[in-house]
Amino acid sequence: MSLTTQPFADSPVVAALSRDLHMNVSDPERAVSALAGAALVATAIRRHSPLKWLILLAGAAFLRRALTGKCPWYAHRGIDGRHTTSRIRKMVEPSGKK
Repeated sequence: MSLTTQPFADSPVVAALSRDLHMNVSDPERAVSALAGAALVATAIRRHSPLKWLILLAGAAFLRRALTGKCPWYAHRGIDGRHTTSRIRKMVEPSGKK
């Protein structure tokens, strides 16, 4: 038996909250990213130039951002577009950043 127990480790509510806390892109941004990603992928499929692969890569990045709700650039810059109106952002900010 483990010395520590996690009584809520298997709770679907806790799992959903954890996923939400790790997201940094708001729902409207996710929708726009999905549309932009789909448009870029569709454009790349129709092109027959070397630029096709760059457009396809950009589209895939937008689709990943839309599906996961996580933006690496936002994370690097410390931007949280999902929790700006709640106290969650203040609770998870590193000390010294206010």
